[in-house]
Amino acid sequence: MATRLRIELRAGWRASGDSSSRNALVYCIAPGESQIDWQTEKVRAVADLKKLLEAINSAGGLTLLMETHYASMLFPNHRDVDLVSIQFKEWNPSGGDGVLLTSSCKDLKVSKVMPLTAHLVELAKGKGITLDIDADKSQVVTLRTKQKFSTS
Repeated sequence: MATRLRIELRAGWRASGDSSSRNALVYCIAPGESQIDWQTEKVRAVADLKKLLEAINSAGGLTLLMETHYASMLFPNHRDVDLVSIQFKEWNPSGGDGVLLTSSCKDLKVSKVMPLTAHLVELAKGKGITLDIDADKSQVVTLRTKQKFSTS
């Protein structure tokens, strides 16, 4: 059985000469530009998270599935993002989220933002991934980078 994750993201960027940063929750993450291979839905151990980060580094970026209002606020199309920090926590309904892994990367660019469609949900299901979210209120965001995600 896959581990239930709580994925917290912090993004920082400069706009009009001012630095800004925001936090957001992310439903799931895929390496590269994949819109259906949500590997965080298959995580069973920290080793799986490390493999995901290796795949993200090899692919030169990642794709996030998140609520529309977070996507709009943090990642408008073509935004240059100075820093993204992602914290993977083991989700526990009674509280006490334990941090499994924290990773960060500098110098990313938003390359694509699009709505999650029923077609993408069906394609993911074909890969054995069930997305239990409201597709009408979700966005797929792709970030590209030449830098590597590092862990702490």
